[in-house]
Amino acid sequence: MKKAIKEWKRWINETKPTEKYFGEVPRKLSKQSPKDQKYNRAVTSAMGQTDFRSTLKVWLGQFMQNSSRSGDIEQLAGHASVEDKKQAGRDLNILRYIYSGKGPWELQGRNNLRTGTLYDNQPNVAGSPVEKIDFALEQFSAPASNDEPSMEEQEEVYIYYVHPNWSLTKAPEVSPEIKSRFQKNVALTQTSAFQKRQAELDAINRQREITRRRELARRRRERRSNK
Repeated sequence: MKKAIKEWKRWINETKPTEKYFGEVPRKLSKQSPKDQKYNRAVTSAMGQTDFRSTLKVWLGQFMQNSSRSGDIEQLAGHASVEDKKQAGRDLNILRYIYSGKGPWELQGRNNLRTGTLYDNQPNVAGSPVEKIDFALEQFSAPASNDEPSMEEQEEVYIYYVHPNWSLTKAPEVSPEIKSRFQKNVALTQTSAFQKRQAELDAINRQREITRRRELARRRRERRSNK
């Protein structure tokens, strides 16, 4: 009995919830988001991020989509440490530069419902993203910078916040050898000899499946008769 209790306690410790950025958050939105008194599952989910930067990404995204979520930015800034505010100031100023259209980055996108300004791959930004970033900078007590970020900094922030799928376009181009091999294989599948052989294989596989099912049915009948 003692051994079972020890194993149970060990299992409880191993499966306890991961420590979140804001700790254990009660599911009472009114205390967490003063300017939005409606119950909203997304806010408590956002508070469950494990580090400040990922939390900033989620909360800023909600504010980008809905201007009434400004209270969330104020709440996040109120919990931010000195290092957090430094990180926020750096990222927000680079985002401000990108959304000002000063870089070579694509800011418009489309999904099944709409076309609009991108944030986290979705074209759901409502209003001016620059004005919202200026508001966020003010909450984090970070001055707006007119300095031009390096291309490496812009690319990193753009992929992290604005368009994560853009990184997929940076995959190395397929070599000519692989391209020619692929084209050769495609051409081969169009020949009459290949299609005839494929039809023969399909017929053989269908017959094998029929035989297998018949054998399974025979075995089931035998088991029932032996009971």
